[in-house]
Amino acid sequence: MKALVVVAHDDDIPLWIGGTVMRMSDWDWSGVAICWRRYAQTDEHKAHFEQSCRAHGVKPAICDFQDYQQDKQLNKIEEMAQHLLEAAAGETYDYVFTHSRHPRCEYGFHANHVETRKCVELLVSRGHLVRSGTGLAYFSYQPIYGGGGLPTVAATPADAPAAVYLQLTYEELVRKLEWVMSFAERFNCIRADLQNLGYPCPNPEAFEGDALGLPSPFVAHP
Repeated sequence: MKALVVVAHDDDIPLWIGGTVMRMSDWDWSGVAICWRRYAQTDEHKAHFEQSCRAHGVKPAICDFQDYQQDKQLNKIEEMAQHLLEAAAGETYDYVFTHSRHPRCEYGFHANHVETRKCVELLVSRGHLVRSGTGLAYFSYQPIYGGGGLPTVAATPADAPAAVYLQLTYEELVRKLEWVMSFAERFNCIRADLQNLGYPCPNPEAFEGDALGLPSPFVAHP
């Protein structure tokens, strides 16, 4: 299987789908982080993202869009989509994973997550990236902040209708936490933020989509 993960920020890959990447190590994985400008594009940040991805079997790519913490969306979806298409270099994938289509999920509203999801959907609607209509997968988690629930399979369809989930083993969860926290260890300026996200780290990992057809060992959410 060939899979692409499109996220807003460098730590989003291990946080939301890191265990799946490790479990499905026989898949051909690529990952794109779109919103980087908050950190002034330092070589150290880029190098860490690229090295950590490759260490887990993910081919990395970066797009240079603004990372910000406002409710209003500032990046231009059409422009983001064009850069993402260039980063994908015309490749198509069996599965494309991206942020939730329920804006208050994951850890609450983040405009970068919404923008990233919209640019993926725009390209898919134009026949790019994914090979079939059942291959677009969205992260599906309850909100960590503000919703009172842990970041796991949503309890009700109104929150985030998880179609399938992957229960991580203890060893996989430990390795996932190590991957997430490597960003905090590397960059002390964001250590506290990543600690809040890393504990508890989402387990099981959950995804939803239109007639999403993820194979075993993914399990349908009852």
